[in-house]
Formats: sequence, C-alpha cells, structure tokens
Amino acid sequence: MERFSSLLSAIDQTTSTTEKKALLIRYLQQEVDSRNTLWAISLLSGNKPSGIIASKFLRQWSSEKSRIPLWLLEDTYYVVGDLAETISLVLPEATQKQSKFLYEIMEEVISIKKAAEPEKHQYIEATWSSLG
Repeated sequence: MERFSSLLSAIDQTTSTTEKKALLIRYLQQEVDSRNTLWAISLLSGNKPSGIIASKFLRQWSSEKSRIPLWLLEDTYYVVGDLAETISLVLPEATQKQSKFLYEIMEEVISIKKAAEPEKHQYIEATWSSLG
C-alpha cells in the first residue's frame, strides 16, 4: 500500500504527462504481485468499489477522530473539494503503523460492504490508526 500511496503522491505532484507515464510504468514494472497490479490499474482507471460506506459516516467519524466540529470539517471539505484529501489532512498521525498490500486493503474494504454500521466504523477507525 505504501508504494501505491507514493505513486499517487508523485503523480499528483507533477503536471508532466510524460513524467506521470514514467512513474506509472516504473510502478508496474516493479510490482511483483499481480493482485496489486490489477487493483492499481483498476483504481487509477476510475473503477473503484462503490456503496461500501456512506460519505456521511466518513465525515462524521473523521470529525470525531480529529476532534474537529462537523461544521468545520464540512467547510474544510468544501474548500478542499475532495473528501479523502480532507480526511487525510485532519486525521492525527497513525499510532500503530502497519504495512499491508494494496490488494489486502481492497479485499478488506469489499468484505465489509454488507457489515452493519458499527463494524464498518470499527474497521475504519482501526485502519486510520494503522496506516500513515
């Protein structure tokens, strides 16, 4: 997951299409697990699992975890324009860093789709606490 996260950051930090292609090619050439490769291609092409956790819960839970009032988080989200980025900016640093592969995270996320809200909350809290 760290390699994929680094790829996304590097892609986000350049406006050069040539550099973005080079970064992607390097990532794919160095990836040894085909499951990670498939998930990376899927996510980068805009094919992501949907309907797993309602964004209202993510906003509420990130507000609680960051100890930022929900109204302020909502205003920040409006300015930033992306909920995932907003959450990443307000959450405290991970307390128990854990290294997982991209495919492991994606399989876990998909597996909680039919879980009740408290189980989803518990999973998200644990994930936020363990991933940088």
